Amino acid sequence: MERLQRFLQGSVHGKLVSFREGRAPHVVMVRFYRRPSDPSLYIRTLRHSVKVRNIRRYPQVTLIVDQVDQETAPEPGFIRIESAIIEGECEVIESIADLPEDLFALLFSEVATTPDSPQAAQLKASRVVLKITPQRVRYQRGKIREEIEEKQ
Repeated sequence: MERLQRFLQGSVHGKLVSFREGRAPHVVMVRFYRRPSDPSLYIRTLRHSVKVRNIRRYPQVTLIVDQVDQETAPEPGFIRIESAIIEGECEVIESIADLPEDLFALLFSEVATTPDSPQAAQLKASRVVLKITPQRVRYQRGKIREEIEEKQ
């Protein structure tokens, strides 16, 4: 579990899988945020995005976080990979104004200084926050064979 925490602490991007009507998967790249003492993961996004519509209909999601390291490959022809698959329930937080101050700072500090700033007013109209509460987490590290293309 300690390795997983270190891995997630060093990661900020992943693939979020939500489900369309009929349960077809919808996969998008996202930037996620974590608070040190909070197991939840947070994503800021546009209020009217496809993922938000999907989550409102069916709140179960999967977040996949991968890191591939070709520099420290264990042997030629292989790459090292580390991966976490986080399944959980996702809540849409509609009101950015209701976020705790530390969470607002974590999510929006690069675009708005305080929840009362003029920039924050624009964000409140167009953004929501997704809160993923993990229910099942799978973590793996290992090596996989690198596909080598033959030059023609």
